[in-house]
Amino acid sequence: MWTRAWIFMGLCLFCTAPAYCQTSVYQLRIYKLHAGNEQHFHERFGGQCMPIMRRYGFDIVFTSQSGGPGHVALHA
Repeated sequence: MWTRAWIFMGLCLFCTAPAYCQTSVYQLRIYKLHAGNEQHFHERFGGQCMPIMRRYGFDIVFTSQSGGPGHVALHA
C-alpha cells in the first residue's frame, strides 16, 4: 500500500515540477547609434526587428533613447 502511495506522489511531483520551474528571462539590449542615423535605425528597428522578435516570443516591454551629444543609445 505504501509503495503505491510513494509511486503516486513521485509521479505527481514529476509531472507538476516543470510548471513551477518556468520563469521569465529579461534582457537589456543597448544599441549605439551614430549621429544622423537615428531616424533610419528607428524605422528599421520598428518595421523589421520588432516583428521578428515578436515572432520568436520576445515581449518588448519598453524602448527608450538616451545619451548626450555624439553618443546616443537605444535601450530595448
